[in-house]
Amino acid sequence: MPSWSPDGESLAHICYFEGDTQGWSRFDIAIYDEYMKPAYPYSEYSSRAADLCLVDIDGGNQRRIASYVWGYRKLAWSPDGTKIAYVRYDGIYIVGIGTDSPSRLLVPDVDAFDLSDIFWSPNGEWLLFSTCHEHPDRDIYLANTNSGELINLTSESRGYEFNPRWTLNGTRIIYSFTNSSKLDPGSDICNTTLKDNAPYQLETIDADGKNRQIIYTGLIKRVGGNFVASNTGVVAFVSDTDEIYIMDLLDLNLINVPTDKSHPWVNSLSPNGKYLLYKLGYGDKDYKIMDTQTQEIRAFPSMEVFLSQAETPEDRYHSEWWLPYVSWAPDNHTIAFPAYLNKAGEFGYTESHIYIVDLQNGLPKPLKVNITDRRQ
Repeated sequence: MPSWSPDGESLAHICYFEGDTQGWSRFDIAIYDEYMKPAYPYSEYSSRAADLCLVDIDGGNQRRIASYVWGYRKLAWSPDGTKIAYVRYDGIYIVGIGTDSPSRLLVPDVDAFDLSDIFWSPNGEWLLFSTCHEHPDRDIYLANTNSGELINLTSESRGYEFNPRWTLNGTRIIYSFTNSSKLDPGSDICNTTLKDNAPYQLETIDADGKNRQIIYTGLIKRVGGNFVASNTGVVAFVSDTDEIYIMDLLDLNLINVPTDKSHPWVNSLSPNGKYLLYKLGYGDKDYKIMDTQTQEIRAFPSMEVFLSQAETPEDRYHSEWWLPYVSWAPDNHTIAFPAYLNKAGEFGYTESHIYIVDLQNGLPKPLKVNITDRRQ
């Protein structure tokens, strides 16, 4: 997914700057419809050939800053905008922006598929993530961005903590947690499927590992959009009864978002917590934006708006957005996300763009970046 720089002037994203290099294969894949018939094809480069690129928000000055990053969607900017952390198959790396210094391995031997998204602390000193590193259960970890020192914040827990986020200006960490009685005392929580049926709750903990607290006594949904949080202390989550709630960690008051219980999914919050992007129903059609302060709700631009951006009718053969991978700009009203256009009659040709939408006027603008696979 694209990731905004702290100054709002550029986006970091996974790209294939020179195509599929180093002899890695390109896969032809067919997407199937509900009747298991091929609906449309696309091609996908091997993730092993992926690069890390920057592009200005006007679509110009695309440049590569790291090679062969393996295409995982886990990027984190340092607060001062001078470094980016990314995940490769063999660990977490940090690379400098605008310097000649190579990427350095910060945290080795972390399973990229097991690792949660990573987040840089507001003070610039720590990376936050969850993983099953050296423990049979999943824990919350901090990694010092200079030394690589690892601190397990939940080492005494015999549960499953995941999806951690910084909040309240880096003084607290919020995450979801389960400690299901269905699990045997000696079971490996990270390798059992029972955790998918377990009850999940929301918890917070201080950045030093103290004052662990359940903040919502009900249960939250395990699958789909679990919860999202802003650095200002605003949290949104889906309950196990398919209700969306908004909570302010300063007072723990709840606001109910109308959903009709139609498979709601929370996508993201603006950095200041003012706007919530969420979805109702299956697919990517019914996205809405809610002002968390006034509770005003409006629709996200429709698919027809995005199809109108296609340069030719042939480009409109298939269009798809990936709103699960949304990045908010520091201005709190502009978002970036990847979208794809397949050309009719050309098997395996997929053109991928980053779209930018200013939610104050709702007009999408595509950035003309390199043709990539679906991992942009």
